[in-house]
Amino acid sequence: MSQTLILYIKKQLQRNSYKDKDTLNSELARISTICVAMERKTLGIMFFFLLVLTSDVCVKRAEADCYTPSAHFKGACFQSDNCNIQCTSEGHPGGECQGFIPRRCMCICD
Repeated sequence: MSQTLILYIKKQLQRNSYKDKDTLNSELARISTICVAMERKTLGIMFFFLLVLTSDVCVKRAEADCYTPSAHFKGACFQSDNCNIQCTSEGHPGGECQGFIPRRCMCICD
């Protein structure tokens, strides 16, 4: 993108009929420096957001690893409220229905 922008600006500067090539070259150098700085800022911002997103995923994944099957819940789990009540009565902080087939009551570890 910056190369296209530099070529466009170069054409515009040439249209302004710079007689002195040194002035034209210094303008191009200044503009290319600005473009590089803009690219670095953009990459820095993108890297920051990537870092934030991956850290959020890592936290959720670590939370998701700490589940244990309910010892007393019988049958398929269709309502997380019932599972939560059962897990609380077993001494866990809570629970929820997980899985596709079969749905099981999974309690959150302490």
